Amino acid sequence: MEAYDQIEGLIIYLQAHPLVALVLVVLGLMVLASLLKKLIKAAFIIAVIFLAGLYWTNMEAESEWQTQAEVLTKQATKLGKAALEKGKELFEEGKKKVEEEVGKRVEEKAEELEKKVEEAK
Repeated sequence: MEAYDQIEGLIIYLQAHPLVALVLVVLGLMVLASLLKKLIKAAFIIAVIFLAGLYWTNMEAESEWQTQAEVLTKQATKLGKAALEKGKELFEEGKKKVEEEVGKRVEEKAEELEKKVEEAK
């Protein structure tokens, strides 16, 4: 109950002296404004630090991505050239087979025609 009596006495004193109450309110507002200003500065500094960190990691990641892209490009080129060579080999083999098959058929047809010509004589 003693704390309640002290608070009640303070309220009565501030009601009797409004200028002191006004000074206390202004001081309280100044303290709150100062704390808010410090909070804004701290938030700004933290934001700058985070943005600098983001910029730094982005630069590192970008160089890493470029390196990976170059490696993948080289691998794709290498595999593409190997596939092209294999395709050429398979094409040549197929071409030889087709030429052999066509040659055989031409020879067979030529023999048939020769037989027909001989029979016709």
